[in-house]
Amino acid sequence: EAVGWWMVIGLGAPPEAALNAARLEQLSLLRGRAVTLGAPSTPCDAEDSDGTYAHWFNEIDVTYVMVRPDYYLAASSSPEALRRQCDEVMLQLHMQAPNHQTSRCA
Repeated sequence: EAVGWWMVIGLGAPPEAALNAARLEQLSLLRGRAVTLGAPSTPCDAEDSDGTYAHWFNEIDVTYVMVRPDYYLAASSSPEALRRQCDEVMLQLHMQAPNHQTSRCA
């Protein structure tokens, strides 16, 4: 059901741990999803049953990716960089922060 939506995917790390409530609300306004990907038998939203995603995440040395609905990789990063990249993507989309005082997430 996550296919065709904005997604922030964390490998073994919930995106909610890296993004504050304002950023998660903006993702929600895009009908986006925060998804934790993990190995079989680990707490996660989706299983990486054959390790393909784990291999890819490790190869590009990231914890999180942000994927557009057309499957274009909008961001890939560590937790700190994800916050900055999320802000940049939201600015490009002309998204306003939930408090409507600025276009940047607080």
